[in-house]
Amino acid sequence: MLFGQKRERFAKSPIQLPLDFGQQLSEQEIKELQELINTKAQAHKEDQAKQPRQPHPGRSPLPKHLAVEEIVIEPAEDTTGMVPVGQEVSDSLQYVPSRFYIQRIIRPKYIKAAQSIGQAPGFAIAALPQSGFGKCHGWHRAHRSGVD
Repeated sequence: MLFGQKRERFAKSPIQLPLDFGQQLSEQEIKELQELINTKAQAHKEDQAKQPRQPHPGRSPLPKHLAVEEIVIEPAEDTTGMVPVGQEVSDSLQYVPSRFYIQRIIRPKYIKAAQSIGQAPGFAIAALPQSGFGKCHGWHRAHRSGVD
C-alpha cells in the first residue's frame, strides 16, 4: 500500500476477504486458541534455550602460498628511552594486476618506564595508514603480539 500507485492505494479489492478479529468466535474457542498459542510459544522458548548459540567462525585465513610484503611503521614521536613491548601486525589482501600478495604492516609498540610510583607509564604506536576504501580495511586481520 505504501509504494503502490495512488489510485490503487486505498481501493478495495472484490476478491479480498474481510479479516475476522474474533467477532465470529465464541468465548470457549477464543480461550482454546489462546492456550494453543501459549503452549506453542513456550515450546519455542524451550527449543531456543536447548540449542547453544554457535560462535561466529570469523574470517577465513589468507592463503599461505601468497607472497608477503612487510612494511614496518615506527611511531612519529621520539622513542628514545622507551622499551619495546610488542607489536601490532595487520595483514590485508592486496592486488596488483596479474598477482595477489599480502601486505603485512608491522607497528612496534613502545612503553615508557614510570618516572615515579604514582605516574602512569605512557606508550607509543604508529597510526594504521588509511585504506583506499574509507572505513573499510578489506581483508584486514589484526594480530597482536607482546604484552597488552
